[in-house]
Amino acid sequence: MDKNIQNPLKYAAITDKVIGPFMKFHRHFGPGFPELVYHRCLKMELNKDGIKFVSEFRQDIFTMEFV
Repeated sequence: MDKNIQNPLKYAAITDKVIGPFMKFHRHFGPGFPELVYHRCLKMELNKDGIKFVSEFRQDIFTMEFV
C-alpha cells in the first residue's frame, strides 16, 4: 500500500463531532431553514463540545479576470 495515501478514517472522530450535531438538528426540525439558522446551531454545538473553530473568516476570492 502507498505510504502517501492517508487513512480515510484518520479524521472520523472529529468528523462525527462536527456533522453529528448538525444531522441531529436537521432530523428534529427538518429542512427549509435559512442557512443562518443551521450555522448558529452548529456554532452552539461546537462551542458546547469544546471544539475550536473559526466562523466566517475572510477569504479573498479571485476570478480568472483578476489573476
